[in-house]
Amino acid sequence: MNKTVDFWDYFNMDFTINSTEVVDSVPTAEQEFVVGVYSVLFIIGSMGNVAVFIALIRSRRRKSRVNLLMTHLVVADLIVTFIVIPLEIGWRTTNAWLAGNGACKFFLVLRAFGLYLSSNVLVCISLDRFFAVLYPLRLAIARKRSKTMLSIAWIVAFLCSAPQSLVFRVMHHPTVPDFEQCVSFGAFSNQHQELAYNVACLLAMYFIPLAIITICYACIFFEISKNAKDMSGKCLQSDQGRIQLRRSDHRPLARARRRTLRMTVTIVSVFACCWLPYATMTLWYMFDRKSAMNVSARIQDLFFIMAVSNSCVDPLVYGSFTLDMNIIQMILKKVLCIHGENLDGEYCYLYD
Repeated sequence: MNKTVDFWDYFNMDFTINSTEVVDSVPTAEQEFVVGVYSVLFIIGSMGNVAVFIALIRSRRRKSRVNLLMTHLVVADLIVTFIVIPLEIGWRTTNAWLAGNGACKFFLVLRAFGLYLSSNVLVCISLDRFFAVLYPLRLAIARKRSKTMLSIAWIVAFLCSAPQSLVFRVMHHPTVPDFEQCVSFGAFSNQHQELAYNVACLLAMYFIPLAIITICYACIFFEISKNAKDMSGKCLQSDQGRIQLRRSDHRPLARARRRTLRMTVTIVSVFACCWLPYATMTLWYMFDRKSAMNVSARIQDLFFIMAVSNSCVDPLVYGSFTLDMNIIQMILKKVLCIHGENLDGEYCYLYD
């Protein structure tokens, strides 16, 4: 196959845009649509993550284990929000890489690092909930274990993203020398190495974390169900023994159990749904590139947007279950205050 065709085949795989459009360096209507979606996502993600981060810092329980894990998750999501999304917006707007080879390697590593870290911290939260429910009396080592897991999460994210600095580099267009792009073309000696690397990345970023999260929450679900049955049996024995327990004594536990079940189902569903289309499309492209190329470029772009949106949805999911929503609402009102007025035209007063 001609080298020029190879180059732009690989370019299309990474950016799903046509080579003739790229050489013009003018955003198309499709790209403008994608930039618009990313811009909306950036606004939502930045407001949500910043509000949750401030709420965590101000929380009276900021030293708790759950808040520690939440803080690291928000930091990972802030990296995605303020690095990955603006990078995609700038990339789509210019259609070329204008920052040089060093920035190409640095930002592609940081881009992958944020996504890996977000997935890894979700795994840490799942494991923490697993130990908290199945081994509730081992509180002495729980915080130390959480810190250890978070350290491992950061190290693993760095190790998984570091190879991006070797894979990606700035290359010139084969027929338009003035046009440069940050691509991974020519990084592998054969297609088998390329396939192995891409599959390994997808496993580390999505499938392995999803498997761990699913197993943890499945165990949590069965443990809660088992405890619910045991409690029902004990209550029945107590009634038979003329020991009357007030019905209200069981309500807090029942509410906590329902709340935990809702949170677990939401966590797994959001992570799985956000990443599944992109993961499926990537696998399809790796194993059958010709048929995958028939999928609309806009749809392929939206799949990656959905994956990135997981970092924007996280604060809504975790914040709604673990934080005081009144604090978050107050922070958002402060953020939305513009020149002393809010969106309803009423005056805003900021208090320390």
